[in-house]
Amino acid sequence: MRDSAQLPPVMQKPMYSKDIGRPTTSDHLGRIVIQDFLHPLDLEEVKSTIVVMDEVLRLDDIAYLSFLENIRNGCVTGDDVSFIIDKCRDKMTPQMKETFKDAIHLVPRWKMAHPIVHEYIQNMTTLVAKIKAQYVSCHHCIVNHCVKESSLPTRVAICVGAIVMLLRNFVVEYKLMNGSVGTIREIVYESNNGPNNDNELPSYVIVEFPNSKIPEVKEDSLIPGKPATMVPIPIVIDRCQKQCCSITTVPVRVCIAITRLSMEIKHTRVDADSY
Repeated sequence: MRDSAQLPPVMQKPMYSKDIGRPTTSDHLGRIVIQDFLHPLDLEEVKSTIVVMDEVLRLDDIAYLSFLENIRNGCVTGDDVSFIIDKCRDKMTPQMKETFKDAIHLVPRWKMAHPIVHEYIQNMTTLVAKIKAQYVSCHHCIVNHCVKESSLPTRVAICVGAIVMLLRNFVVEYKLMNGSVGTIREIVYESNNGPNNDNELPSYVIVEFPNSKIPEVKEDSLIPGKPATMVPIPIVIDRCQKQCCSITTVPVRVCIAITRLSMEIKHTRVDADSY
């Protein structure tokens, strides 16, 4: 089971919905599975243990917990509306706004994130590398299937010093996984003209992941003379379900505006933009 104290992902069905769901969808099949569990055909073959999870351990703000609970159950009150309106940026004091200066913007759709990322990159003092993913399709494919199937970005602008999110699982036990957050320390191209060529991808991008658990081994470090938290991220290839199309790019995205929270950044200050 997942954490029942979380809200559902943005733009998806709320937990209090009583819709049956379309046939063959996970929503529909899930209801069938839970019904079979609650009302089995043969009680002799079933042994169940019920665990009631009624305590939230990650948050101790009672007002905020009440607000989330009412949203989750579809019974928002006037006090809840006032609670969240008071948290809007235009209602904040200058001191409170300053605490959100480096906040991650949580937006409903990626297209709403682009202006925020653009402003963030424009304010950086280092040179910007514009990376364009390489798409390859079989001769009979009119449209590359990875455009819709892959979560890798088609275009991304990165620079040294930018905070990025990793989009691939590499070594999960070392916290090098999808959602890990780090800072770019170097962008390496095979040729000196690489950054000036729109069709050339970096060979790798060195990212420092402060929360990574890679052992410090001087004789066998990933980058000689650098701490184990600095990791070279190579380009990756994603293929479509039919294996006829592919996308090749660096699996990172600037982590200043996103559409969902990863496990690693749940405790980071978040600025939720409403539209």
